[in-house]
Amino acid sequence: MVFFASIGAGILSYGVLHTFLTCICDCDLRLKFAEIFGKNIGNYFKIYVMAIGSMPMYISGALQGKVIWVVGASSGIGEHLSLWLARGGAKLVISSRRRDELVRVKQACHG
Repeated sequence: MVFFASIGAGILSYGVLHTFLTCICDCDLRLKFAEIFGKNIGNYFKIYVMAIGSMPMYISGALQGKVIWVVGASSGIGEHLSLWLARGGAKLVISSRRRDELVRVKQACHG
């Protein structure tokens, strides 16, 4: 009987603590935990922007040599993201609905 009472007290304590911390932190507790104890995303990869238009000259860090799949790479954000990542040394898999535009982006990434 003491065993079940201690389990019940533990569950109740967890619920009270979780509610209290959620009110104080005013965010998801998993995100707060990651913010405090996790990797600093600002140091995880560094983007040095020396713009020619809107394109960065240099991207270094964790994305160097990684394989990244960009969906919708034929125009807009997907196109610019593909160009940025290609300049940073990432290995790209690009996909799009428009083949001719995709070929143009592929050539721009290689050139």
